[in-house]
Amino acid sequence: MTTDISECILKQLKHMGLSSNQIKKETLKELIWYISKNYNYQLFETKLWKLVFFCDTDYFEKYNEFLTRVPYIKNKRGPTPVFDIAQKAIKELVEGGYLTKTENGSYIALKDYQTKYISNHIIDAINTTCSKYYKLSVKEICTLAHRDPVYLATENYNQLLDFSFVAYRDDGSGDEDDDSEEISKDVVFSEKAKKALLKMAMA
Repeated sequence: MTTDISECILKQLKHMGLSSNQIKKETLKELIWYISKNYNYQLFETKLWKLVFFCDTDYFEKYNEFLTRVPYIKNKRGPTPVFDIAQKAIKELVEGGYLTKTENGSYIALKDYQTKYISNHIIDAINTTCSKYYKLSVKEICTLAHRDPVYLATENYNQLLDFSFVAYRDDGSGDEDDDSEEISKDVVFSEKAKKALLKMAMA
């Protein structure tokens, strides 16, 4: 399998710093636990990963900084954190008694988890993102993720996603007052995004 690593992704991996694998896994665990505790409306695994993706990309779009520092790949079900980190994070939360998967396949938090990497500032950003998306159905949130420029800009499955393409989101897509029902019905790209994506499609 060939993986394309853009300048943005190289910057992301370099930015991870000391004990990078552990830090990004722990940050991802905290994000998963927080979403499962506060936004567990029909929180099936596919929907969980989409909420995590939007939290990460929205944060990068607003602050030009990485939230979890976890790389994402393109797959048929949409953007997903790299498998080994994502599965280890889930496994450790479940084994620690912090998270469980219910009989219907959704995730809920069982007990408090001490957060070290998610500050109040980051929590505010997570709340802003999740409040927009968490009541969408799996189909609706997957549709949004598949239409996101970060996902569309990646040509092949199993390639890493480049967060720099958040710049091609529609100018109003990140407004906090967006209504979730309106979001689920239509996604509009800016003219800049349309031209950039068309250029990539014809390359």
